[in-house]
Amino acid sequence: MKHPLGDRFKPGEVLLAVINETPAFFLRIENIIADRKPDWWRLEFLVLTLPLVQTTWIVDDEQIRGAPFTMAGKPVRMERVKAPESSENPQQKEKISKDDQKQANVISLFDQKNK
Repeated sequence: MKHPLGDRFKPGEVLLAVINETPAFFLRIENIIADRKPDWWRLEFLVLTLPLVQTTWIVDDEQIRGAPFTMAGKPVRMERVKAPESSENPQQKEKISKDDQKQANVISLFDQKNK
């Protein structure tokens, strides 16, 4: 039987934290550890901001699937991030000929003087 909220988040997944109904930051789940309370989890994650921040939230079995909760009185939820689909149809991609490959240029991102 499938859970109505879907699958539990997994380590390595990138999520969007939404706070007060506003996208706040992206996070990557580093680890999920069972809490001492049944059906509660320690969600260790890396906040993808500058500087990077590691933190832990303790969430229940519903919240680790995306159910909303509150933290310090503010509504919070986590959403899975899905990469946008490519606008190119794989069947329509043209194959690059060997002549085209020979004419291609590589542009360095680094200053050429520092070689």
